[in-house]
Amino acid sequence: MSMFHAQQAAFSPSIPFDYNDPLDWTTIQRWRVADGDMTAISTAFGGQSDGRRGVIWSLDGTVITLASSSSDSILSFSCSTPWDPDTATNITGRSVTNPGHLFASKDGSKIWVHRVGDQFVEIPAAAGLPWMVAGGAVPEDSNATKADFGFSGSSDMSIYPFDDFSGAIIDGPPTDYRRFDVTPDGNLDALTLDTLFDIAGKWTQNASIGGSKVSKDGLRIYRGAGSQGVEILEMSSPFNIASLTSIGNFDNDVEVGFRPETVWTNPEDTTEFWVTGNVGGLELARMAANH
Repeated sequence: MSMFHAQQAAFSPSIPFDYNDPLDWTTIQRWRVADGDMTAISTAFGGQSDGRRGVIWSLDGTVITLASSSSDSILSFSCSTPWDPDTATNITGRSVTNPGHLFASKDGSKIWVHRVGDQFVEIPAAAGLPWMVAGGAVPEDSNATKADFGFSGSSDMSIYPFDDFSGAIIDGPPTDYRRFDVTPDGNLDALTLDTLFDIAGKWTQNASIGGSKVSKDGLRIYRGAGSQGVEILEMSSPFNIASLTSIGNFDNDVEVGFRPETVWTNPEDTTEFWVTGNVGGLELARMAANH
């Protein structure tokens, strides 16, 4: 193991602290298939690791699950060095049509995928292997479409799940935000819609990029904002979307040289997140807040 990788593996989420400058981030490390990184991941995807894709990590950094719409698949990998996708070995995988952004419950027992075309599906986790998808013909557990959320039209939607999958915040065309509750947790067939809010003017990127995350305390949304980097939205009280405001964008184009498709925020510490890019194959970057 190189000294750089040894240092990177030793990096672990700090104890959560009061937010200092949430728009000031540093790249811990970047990986790009186009630069010869992540060869095992690229091979497992048949060289088709690009497309709208999601990323989720286990909390100890030993499992990474990725989606690629180009290969119509979701694959899970074990990493021999935590948080290092160069050390990945493919363990499980499944064919899924047009998978986009991925989300996992805090314990890794439930996985949601945002399919391109505005459908959200619960993908079963592998038995005894949290954060890894079940392979083979294991059926999808539940799903919800744009109509189930009361939306119509051609614009994309984004979804922002809570850590326990008891509910989520969703945005849709043209500038609507909704909160919905899920009972039992994670079952998209059993959702209850809450109040609709107009969020016009509360963010700077109107297109719904998705792959975003609500912070553990319910006060922040970290949102992939395409060419504008990562936008950070703030609520004055936990999960209260009526109080949503944008506090600005973290422009990771400057930091790592690519625009995000997905943001994965560590549920234990939202001073750390990962972003994926989409140029010439999979791109990953691990970011940390300056403090």
